[in-house]
Amino acid sequence: YTAKDIIVATGSIPFVPPGVTVDEKTVYTSDGALELQSVPEWVAIIGSGYIGLEFSDVYTALGSEVTFIEAMDELMPTFDREIAKLAERLLIRDRPI
Repeated sequence: YTAKDIIVATGSIPFVPPGVTVDEKTVYTSDGALELQSVPEWVAIIGSGYIGLEFSDVYTALGSEVTFIEAMDELMPTFDREIAKLAERLLIRDRPI
């Protein structure tokens, strides 16, 4: 196959935990977090999956402090352990997370 342009649309839908109200002013989904007008000093990210890691990478690069809120005992619980170790070394360690 050949193509001039390719779009990869994986179709992710933000998960909002029960009891959390999203107002896109103080509590955002990953969609709303892409439209912020300024960089926050501190961000809490619920979940440490791929999307959470991507957002932590962006926000720490922009100067925000990031806190992960994870229901499981460890960060990146669904990742292959070798990939999780590499991601922790490259994306978490030595950053304000």
